Amino acid sequence: MRYQTRFDKPLEQELQRYLESLINDLALELIRTRFDFDSAVHNARKLIKELRALLRLLKPVCLEVHDDLRQTLSSTAHILAPHRDRFVMVNVWSEFAASLPSHPDIDKIGVLIKEEAERAPPPDQEKTQTRLQEANCLLLQHKDLLQQRPWSGDIDADWFCMRLARLYRQGQAEFRRVRGGIDAEDRHELRKRLKDLMYALRVIKPVWNKSLRRLHNGLKKVTEGLGDANDLNLLEHAVTDTDVSGREQIRLELSAAQQALWEKVDQQASRRFADKDDKFRDLIRKQVS
Repeated sequence: MRYQTRFDKPLEQELQRYLESLINDLALELIRTRFDFDSAVHNARKLIKELRALLRLLKPVCLEVHDDLRQTLSSTAHILAPHRDRFVMVNVWSEFAASLPSHPDIDKIGVLIKEEAERAPPPDQEKTQTRLQEANCLLLQHKDLLQQRPWSGDIDADWFCMRLARLYRQGQAEFRRVRGGIDAEDRHELRKRLKDLMYALRVIKPVWNKSLRRLHNGLKKVTEGLGDANDLNLLEHAVTDTDVSGREQIRLELSAAQQALWEKVDQQASRRFADKDDKFRDLIRKQVS
């Protein structure tokens, strides 16, 4: 279970415990793949993203052992990726096709997308579990090393507030850069920056006030919307690659749906980034001091 940060204790000690709790949670999910594979893979992927975001937040005080942990997280994510990628296109198409007006080529495109998904070699689940248990052993070894010497420097409330404010500023700048745009890669970069901020805010969840809770929940909605739009973008490319004569009309429907999601995301993100970063920093300092 995730450790709840206490701000009446030394902050560097509390951050260490928080990091260890995420590693423990991930280790349990990797073990759970033996019994509830799909659910455990889904949870493990989210925990890997959160751990990597936390390490980016604390990068200035990280040691070589943290680099080793990053590498293990990266390789584990690579192992898990095919178990999502193989079926996501079919599932997204099924949901989208149900919302389309009647079109003679919908079924044809659905068949082609399913055939393309099935053409890829199915992931070897037994082999995957073996590799995941090896990764699990590495995770626990990293945790032991981190306990011996967790950080390269001191961490106090001012330093931590500065790092959080930096993530807020980066997210705000990235949003202003891509707002109103239609470049899928730009939107994907925005999603990564906002996820970093969202996960960092969870470190201080015990001292959230209404403003921070709204910010976190808003970021969750925005990143989910960006994720849905990204899936539609991948689907648009898949439809374009088919040889069905009516694909252009359906591609335009996908493009319109993606644009609508981006517009909604822009409205939501505008409310979340209304404050200047110094006001955000002062808010954080007030809560953690």
